Amino acid sequence: LPYTAVGAPLKLFLGTDRELRLTYVAPFRVDDTAGVLVRSKVQRFSGSVELRSSKTQPVTVSVTHPLPKADNAEIKVTLAEPKAPHEDATCAVHITAKNMIRWKARIAPGETLRLPIQYTVAYPLNKDVYFHS
Repeated sequence: LPYTAVGAPLKLFLGTDRELRLTYVAPFRVDDTAGVLVRSKVQRFSGSVELRSSKTQPVTVSVTHPLPKADNAEIKVTLAEPKAPHEDATCAVHITAKNMIRWKARIAPGETLRLPIQYTVAYPLNKDVYFHS
């Protein structure tokens, strides 16, 4: 247990919660080309995170997923879904300073929450793009 000052926040991992089931569909890629005068490669990525609650009472969850970030001005990454920042009665989504998509949602008992992830990566035809973390 880490030393913590009185009144300071303390985070502890208490293990997995068997009443919450997470299903992750990794973003799959579809390649295309775009543009009339200046041709470019466009890669569309689409995936999702699904959370199912078997709890008897509502629960608030936080889900984080990385969004690619280009270190070259010729490469454009555009988030299509979710729309961020966005907030409604059950879910809030925003992009963090470290380029992470973060959802905070309230799940009712027996509910399945689907969090879609869709983005495009566009870059010149004469370039190759490699993803790394």
